[in-house]
Amino acid sequence: IEGLEAREGNKYSKIEKKEYIQYTDERNRTAWFEIGIDLGKENVEKALQTVENLAKEGLSTVIYCISATSGRIENIEREFIQKIERQLSGTRVIIALTMCYRDNDRKIIDEIKKVTDQATVISTLAKEYKTGVKDRRGNMIIVEPFGLDQVLKYVFEGR
Repeated sequence: IEGLEAREGNKYSKIEKKEYIQYTDERNRTAWFEIGIDLGKENVEKALQTVENLAKEGLSTVIYCISATSGRIENIEREFIQKIERQLSGTRVIIALTMCYRDNDRKIIDEIKKVTDQATVISTLAKEYKTGVKDRRGNMIIVEPFGLDQVLKYVFEGR
């Protein structure tokens, strides 16, 4: 959400509710909902109920974030994604593989697609990443943000 805010140049207001944090842009065009999910059946069921309630209010897309640094998806996460796809036909699901800055991220994406029955997965880096490695001129190698355009296309255009 912070990466989208920086990319779009919009400021977001933040409202903390019991089930989620809601971010609304200053032009009141878009609302984003951050639902933290601790693993565990009870927590996942609460999160699913929250998504169901938001879907009744017009939620169009769920962006499920998985960190590339861990590079894995748990069975309970896979089941959560599949339940949304099965139970909420009007709500699309996308997986954002976050913090992508390594060479093996493609392998992680392929594995996530495999275990989720080919869910849409987009690799992203929301903020620039300083690698700690210098080029031949002694300049720090920085990986620039990427992938947010693809996420927005999926959310707003369905592709």
